[in-house]
Amino acid sequence: MPSTPAAVHCSSGVVADPVGARRGAPPHAMTSTMPSSQTRLRMPSGSADPATLLRASRLSLASGRDRGVERGAMHEIDDELREIKREIIESRGLVIKTNNLANALSADIKSIAKRQQGYERRLGWNSATAYIVFVVVVFAALKFAVDARVDAIEATSKHLRDENGRLSSDFEALRQREAERQAAELEAAKFYDFAKQGKRPELIRGWETMRSKPLSKAEAQFLADAVDKAKSEQAALLYVQGLDSEHLQRWQEAATAFEESLRYSDVSAVAPQAKLRLGNAYRKLHRQKDAIPLLEQLADSTTDRDAQDDALELLAWCQTEIESYDDAKNTWRTLLRRFPDSHFAPEAKLALQTLMINH
Repeated sequence: MPSTPAAVHCSSGVVADPVGARRGAPPHAMTSTMPSSQTRLRMPSGSADPATLLRASRLSLASGRDRGVERGAMHEIDDELREIKREIIESRGLVIKTNNLANALSADIKSIAKRQQGYERRLGWNSATAYIVFVVVVFAALKFAVDARVDAIEATSKHLRDENGRLSSDFEALRQREAERQAAELEAAKFYDFAKQGKRPELIRGWETMRSKPLSKAEAQFLADAVDKAKSEQAALLYVQGLDSEHLQRWQEAATAFEESLRYSDVSAVAPQAKLRLGNAYRKLHRQKDAIPLLEQLADSTTDRDAQDDALELLAWCQTEIESYDDAKNTWRTLLRRFPDSHFAPEAKLALQTLMINH
């Protein structure tokens, strides 16, 4: 092992330099060069002359001083050793801490690397999923667009087919109406011939069929006026026939004639008189119950006041004849109240007094 550079060589041996030990020399190197505490200064043999004794005494003093220096150096070396041990222990602790931190850092780096790999893997899956979803959405949108276009084309085609069918049906209906219109014009011409020829029954019977034909408003109104005129004329003719039968006291023929007259027209000028004559004919035929509704309607009517007193007088006699005395009394009172100046007033008073006395 090499000697320490700071070692001191003397005539009696080697002494370690404490400064050199403090500078970093190894402890075993320093202790190996140190002289032992038992080292003694060998005195030369022979006669001891003063110079020799002086030299020996000097050497002895020097040796004593060296031993004091050696003890101080040993204490310093022990302190240095303890400091070095403490620093070694601290260094070992720092190494252990550094190793633990390195291991922890390595574990964190591995965890971060794993997380990064997981993130990259998830990012890859998410990207693939997003791409697939995008492709699916694009294809779905394209399909919807194509379907919508196809539906629009089909709807347009269906609309055109329906429109074509509607136009065809309208054309057929128009052609049919035109044919019916032409046929109706021919029938209207024949129907008008009945009016010109005075064939009132044929004209009236044919009107029910003719009115359903596709006539124009002017034609329908003209033919309707002609039919109304024919009905009025036929009603008047039957009314005259009824009067003739009444004069001959043929009450059944008279009733039939008056009924036919009212069936043709119940709003004609002779309709009120026809109702009154029909009620009288029913009374003569002992059909008072058939006459009473007809006479009550005529008595309550406001269209012909001239026939109302006649209707009330005839109604009162019909009610008396069927023994409806209370109704007869009310009818006579109504006649006297509404028509006090009527030529039936004396008769009404007498009949009312008779009913009051007898019933």
